[in-house]
Amino acid sequence: MIAPRSNRTSEGHGPPRSFFQYLDILRDRWLSASLAFLVVAGLVGAQALFARPSFESRAMIQLETGRMASDPLADVTLADPQANVDAELEVMGSFSVAERAAVLAGAGVIIQQEHAYRPWESLMRDYGEGAEPARLSARVIGKPMPEKSGRFDVTFDAEGQSFTVKVPEGAEAWGPFEYKPDVGAQIEVLGEQIRLEPIEDSPPPAGRRFVLRLQTKGQAAAFVRGMAFAEQVGTWTGIVHLGARSNDPHLAKRVADALTESYLELKQDWKDRQIRNRIEWLEKALASQKNILHKAEDLRDAYL
Repeated sequence: MIAPRSNRTSEGHGPPRSFFQYLDILRDRWLSASLAFLVVAGLVGAQALFARPSFESRAMIQLETGRMASDPLADVTLADPQANVDAELEVMGSFSVAERAAVLAGAGVIIQQEHAYRPWESLMRDYGEGAEPARLSARVIGKPMPEKSGRFDVTFDAEGQSFTVKVPEGAEAWGPFEYKPDVGAQIEVLGEQIRLEPIEDSPPPAGRRFVLRLQTKGQAAAFVRGMAFAEQVGTWTGIVHLGARSNDPHLAKRVADALTESYLELKQDWKDRQIRNRIEWLEKALASQKNILHKAEDLRDAYL
């Protein structure tokens, strides 16, 4: 005798529902569904508005990928032009270039207004709420890089005439320090003399909060290297974009310019070294040939 078939599956669930049945359930429970949708949309919107922004600045460099017509080995060499581009991309992303760029960009001491370029703040400025971000320059006095590192919060008073320096999430603080809008201020942090100066055409820092970062030479080079990128445009073009990405557009441009200058300086140093080595080789070869010539002349004179 065959037992009647049940409309339940082995897991105890009923038969699968159709798409229209789900629509009926959604219609009956529209309030819960709407609330769930609004919560998800709100979370996504909040994440987008308060996300870390990313700005990019780049320079375009044309590399020499082909063989020079004056090269006597141009017809027999099997060198791959793309290999030269790949090698140059490695040089652009090297620690040597980043270390030079860190000094040129002043990456040892960086000060930025907190959350100045987040989408939320940018949106408020578009609707006339809030002032443009304030910018300051910072540098260590007497040397290119600080010997100690740290991160500090710098908060200005409502008039922009004084500020305090505080360790994040700590009780240690210094100040208030006097700030003059035309000349800035000089403070001592971790035994380092730091100079803060206003930037032309920048709003005053009154009521603003900044993040001050001190980095040693190695830390600054790693910081710059983390921002840098180098990529070839298209295929087999030899055109390379060298630049930097940051949450601050001005810092991205400053580092990108420093990377480009650092790379070009490094390449020029290599070329100068090659020229000096060739000149030294030619001088030694010429001296050797002169010596051979003098010996030959002496033998000739002795024979005659």
